[in-house]
Amino acid sequence: MSHAIDFGELKQRVSIERAAGLLGIKLTKNGPQLRGPCPLCKAGGDRAFVITPAKGLYYCFGACGKGGDAITMAANHAHSVAIHTMHYNFVRIRQTLRCTPAKAAGVTTTLWELAEMVKALEACEASKDA
Repeated sequence: MSHAIDFGELKQRVSIERAAGLLGIKLTKNGPQLRGPCPLCKAGGDRAFVITPAKGLYYCFGACGKGGDAITMAANHAHSVAIHTMHYNFVRIRQTLRCTPAKAAGVTTTLWELAEMVKALEACEASKDA
């Protein structure tokens, strides 16, 4: 039995509108399109992120300029959430803890800088390519 994912079938079964809803992306109908703020870059205002259901595609007219189909949208959203989570836990000092959550939990002994976070993410991506 194969456990491979048939992405073509997945895109037929789950519309891009449904995928956006599952990801919690809030959009409003604007003619044949759906529009809202970009969930990835947060730039460009309430009309920056556009989904064209008839084509099954999305595009950001804001800062990130990302676009693609429902699968790409989900992958980009997951990457965005991962980066936010890492920043929240390793870089941002919480007032109530007086340190980062990662330091409070004993995961790290130092306060990370944003540049260190970027280096760690780049090293992770490079190890996947190798």
